[in-house]
This record gives sequence, structure tokens and C-alpha cells, in this order.
Amino acid sequence: MTLWPELRVNIARLRLHDNLAELKRHVTDASGLDIATTVLAAGIETTTAKVENDTPVEVDATLRPGIRDIELRASIRSQWQAECRRCLEPVTGPIDVGVTAIFVDSLDGVDDDAADVYEIDGDYVDIGQVVREELMLALPLSPICESDCAGADPERFPPTASAADTEADDEEEKRDPRWDALSALRFDEE
Repeated sequence: MTLWPELRVNIARLRLHDNLAELKRHVTDASGLDIATTVLAAGIETTTAKVENDTPVEVDATLRPGIRDIELRASIRSQWQAECRRCLEPVTGPIDVGVTAIFVDSLDGVDDDAADVYEIDGDYVDIGQVVREELMLALPLSPICESDCAGADPERFPPTASAADTEADDEEEKRDPRWDALSALRFDEE
């Protein structure tokens, strides 16, 4: 099942017509099939950032037939949201990525480390899986509002003394009594 049905594209016409004149009657450009659409994001998030659900994702793509594959070239644009890692204030940023991917009939014989190679499903390619992966990869790992962000304001968020006291108390409770004999050990310094 595809996340975005409008990005599941029938490529039968690209694969059946070897004659470019015949192909030109069926697609917008003799060199491929152009797709320009906007879909709504759903479930695109990492632990640090996300593309909010129902955020528009613009996809401009071209599918080009090859001898045994279909090449995808696309640009993907959207907006991410997160909290600044230093001050925890909301921060947003643009996503604007270009991608090239290859769709093949079978992944048998394709190197497991080969990036951006996807399987053709009958007469269809699912551009949505490429779009989702690229959106996930474009999300920042450590979002920050400004490069000179100083972090939390100590006057607005003062450190609590009780937390430091609790930490010291916990350390004493965790001390193993079998080590007490070593605390009486003294070394002569010469």
C-alpha cells in the first residue's frame, strides 16, 4: 500500500513504446513523463524534527525510460518543524532536495548497499517511497534556531539547588560499604 496514491505512476506506456514518435503522443515530453503534484505529509518525523501532518509537499518529477530501468529525477519541497536543541524554542526550516533514483524490474542481483534503487511493481512505480525517504533524510539531526543561540536563559530557568543536593545524597547511598577501609588508607609523600 502506498502512502500517496497520486504518486503511484503507471509506466506501461513508457515501457511499451520503443518508437519515440509513438511515445510522444502519450506523454508530455518525448524524453519522459512529467509529474507535478502536491501531496499532504503524514507520519514524517524523527526524534528531533518532523514534517507536520497535512503540510504540503511539492513534488516535481520526471520519469525517463531506460533499456531495463526507469530513471526518476525529482525535486521535493516542504517545511520542517522542531525545537531548538539549545533553548527549546520552536524552529522551522525549508526542505528543498533534488533526487535521482532508479526503478528496476527485480532487485535480484542488485548490491544491497546500492542506494536509490527501487523495484518496479508490475506496471507501476511508487514515487511516494522515494519522497518519504528523502523527506526523512532532509530532517535536521540537531535543529538550532540561530548559530549564536546561547541556550536556556538562566534567569528564566534557574538551576535548582535541590537537584544538586539530591544528586549528592544519591551518590552517598550508592557507595559500597566494603570500600570504607580504603578511605582510611594514607600514603607517605616524600
